[in-house]
Amino acid sequence: MDLEKANRAIKINWILTLLFGGGSIIVTIAYALGGTSITDIVLWNWIDLLITFGFAFAIYKKSRIGAGLWLVYFLVTQLLGWLESGVAGPPVGPIILLFFFFQGFRGAMAYHQLNDIPADSVAV
Repeated sequence: MDLEKANRAIKINWILTLLFGGGSIIVTIAYALGGTSITDIVLWNWIDLLITFGFAFAIYKKSRIGAGLWLVYFLVTQLLGWLESGVAGPPVGPIILLFFFFQGFRGAMAYHQLNDIPADSVAV
């Protein structure tokens, strides 16, 4: 992966993370307007939103740790949600997102590998 592809994969990763967080906000508000009050929403929903947007910022800053942890966090939360829902088949949407999040993680790793300048190099 060259530097241009790495930057593109990182950009796609943080934009999709923002869109995923925006979708979570919409679902949370829709849940709140569906007969319950805003205070009835579980604290986990608000923490999940903060975590999601925190990871989006970390990915935007090209953090390898942020991209890797987001990949794991997304995989675990989606897997738990799928197992709890009792749906027969695997969800296609999260699998597609997982692919792009993995590419973003690869992009962050490649970005830092390609931008590594040795400490003993001499600039002319």
